[in-house]
Amino acid sequence: MHFPENTQWTAVTYVQLVVYIIILAVTIFFLLTKVRYLRHYKQFHSSAFLVIYDLFQLAGAIAGLTMLYCKQVNTAQFIVTYIFDSCALGILLRCLVMLVELVRVQAGSRMMFYPPSRIIQLVILAGIVCSIVGASELSSGKPSSQSEDLFKASGFLFLAVTVISALNAARLLRSAAKTQVMLILVASAALVVRCAYTLVAAFGHFTISFEASSKYTLYVGNYEYYCFMGLLVGILVDCTLLLTMATVFRGEMKPLVEPEQKSFDVSEVKDYFNRK
Repeated sequence: MHFPENTQWTAVTYVQLVVYIIILAVTIFFLLTKVRYLRHYKQFHSSAFLVIYDLFQLAGAIAGLTMLYCKQVNTAQFIVTYIFDSCALGILLRCLVMLVELVRVQAGSRMMFYPPSRIIQLVILAGIVCSIVGASELSSGKPSSQSEDLFKASGFLFLAVTVISALNAARLLRSAAKTQVMLILVASAALVVRCAYTLVAAFGHFTISFEASSKYTLYVGNYEYYCFMGLLVGILVDCTLLLTMATVFRGEMKPLVEPEQKSFDVSEVKDYFNRK
């Protein structure tokens, strides 16, 4: 059994492959030219996660093309492709969280984020694990209530991370990083759409079946929904975060340093009265 609308899905997947090859090349070139700015832990890790996201998108596109060119639908290949897509979303959120923290540090802001970034990282990891376990439950080709619940939990966790990151970024609007914060808010708004796509697919009848599956399901649903709510949104977020890094690494944002306070010196007081 071949995939319905095979030509359209193949075209979309080829676009994903070509576009992310270009973005990955641009990202690596940018990082090589700005390597001296990567001395900060968060600068290095945020850029590294963006590269990993591009690699996962490329791996997902290759896995998708391999599946589309098979004569029959392969459940294992579908699961691998879906796992790549879900992990890529989690990695992109991880990059967003680190960029918000990086902008806070670079702007010299001393405000604390709640919940702490480590808690948010655990939430992202939980969302990725839920996606992987839920996809593994589809090995029989039929959905179960447990797999659908895991997909829903993953979508809600990713959405919660996006909203929390946007709220934390909004608190920095009055700092010296207003431009960077606006870019992060644009990326967060786009990620809300991406998470909504994941949730809608999860609340639909998620199964590897062309007759019974939701129209939002990857590769077995309508290609238009993934093209606009998945692929294009992911490209927009990727480019926006790369632009945010470019503005941060320009060196225009310097951490604020409090003026050094002089300690009280008794000898200065004595000299003052002696002069009198």
